[in-house]
Amino acid sequence: MADERTSDAAGPVRRRGRPLEFDGTPVSVRLPAALHDDLSREALRRDVDLSQVIRERLSVSRKSTTSQDAAQ
Repeated sequence: MADERTSDAAGPVRRRGRPLEFDGTPVSVRLPAALHDDLSREALRRDVDLSQVIRERLSVSRKSTTSQDAAQ
């Protein structure tokens, strides 16, 4: 199988797919108060950063949506 690396003149060679660290522009969103409170309580209970809880919830949501689309 061919090596799945890409390169461009401006940057280093990196593998395709999701980067190990977020390298995009941060996005600011306004969450409903109830959702923010729920996420904050979970972060405090687990002693983790709020952004980690949000990322985990988004990844679960994205997987659920993808599996629902495949079932149809």
